Amino acid sequence: MFKSLIKESRYCKNNGQYQQYIVPKAMEKKLPYYGYPQPFKFGFISLENRYEFKVPEIRTEASEFIIHTYKQLEYRPNGKIKFRNKFWTITNVSVSYEEDGFNVVEHYFLTVK
Repeated sequence: MFKSLIKESRYCKNNGQYQQYIVPKAMEKKLPYYGYPQPFKFGFISLENRYEFKVPEIRTEASEFIIHTYKQLEYRPNGKIKFRNKFWTITNVSVSYEEDGFNVVEHYFLTVK
């Protein structure tokens, strides 16, 4: 826990809010909804412009990129992240475990679109 706070303060400089995508157990009664916003800090993996060419001869810019964080929240695909006054949808979540002596730190990589 302490090691993750140190890494978060060093590598995660941006503030955002995460809303978990919740699917109720009884789908007949309720529709899926989003939980309350939870603040967290994150960093960008790359800020490169990636280009897609879905329409011939028209150059479009892809809006999908990867962020990382050390905060332990229940990240799921279809969850929402708000930063830069815009909502982004999580498309992929991956976790890596970093060992430092006796400490194991969870490092989350989120692909947002």
